[in-house]
Amino acid sequence: MNRRHLLTGAASVVAAGALRPAFAEFKPTRPIEFVVHGGPGSGNDVFARALTTIIDQEKLSPVRIQVINKPGGGSTTAAAKR
Repeated sequence: MNRRHLLTGAASVVAAGALRPAFAEFKPTRPIEFVVHGGPGSGNDVFARALTTIIDQEKLSPVRIQVINKPGGGSTTAAAKR
């Protein structure tokens, strides 16, 4: 192996070590709201409630999670602020 390949490989290892991901812990203090753009009983609502149940059973969230339904107007109504 020539010197150029050796230096390139060493520089790659140093750069990879410097670019570690930042692992910040997310600890919410208020209840988390899942906003669903379908009515109660819709596919999106059932999925959000199943996801909430799994998160509660596994104790993945320190706060309560609630599902908010905002039907009508597609996802535009749900995306709008209160």
